[in-house]
This record gives sequence, C-alpha cells and structure tokens, in this order.
Amino acid sequence: MWIVAGVLLGVVVLGALVGFHTGPHTHVVAGVVGLIAAVWLLVMALVVGIFEAVFFRGFVQGRLGERLGTGPGVAVAAGLYGAYH
Repeated sequence: MWIVAGVLLGVVVLGALVGFHTGPHTHVVAGVVGLIAAVWLLVMALVVGIFEAVFFRGFVQGRLGERLGTGPGVAVAAGLYGAYH
C-alpha cells in the first residue's frame, strides 16, 4: 500500500512540474495572453481529459477487453495510450 501511495505521489508531483513548465509556453504558441490564455488552457485540459476517458478507457479498452480478456485488453490499451502520447 505504501508503494502505491508513493508512486501516486510521484506521479502527481511530476505531472505538476511538467504542467507548470509547459503551461506558460502553450498560450504563447497559441498567441493568446492573460485571462483568454487561462480559459483556453482550462478548455483544452477538459476536452483532452474527456476525450481520453471516453475514447481510450471507454471505447478502446472496452473493446479490447471484450476480445482479449480483461488483463490483456488493459495491457494493449495501455500500450496504445502510451503510443498516442
């Protein structure tokens, strides 16, 4: 249990560091600043999260789980998700 908690904490910290590093650069590339940039990043974060949840976990993982079984389906879906990123 402590290992899982440590891994989750590490993932959250790493995600925060990457987000704080890439976030300011994203709106510069998109050409927006200030409040518009904040709204743009929020919308983008929500849309990406919904897409990943619905498409990968709902559609891809569900179909692969039906065809390959739960364990192999999750493993293949995770591989595809990693390749997507």
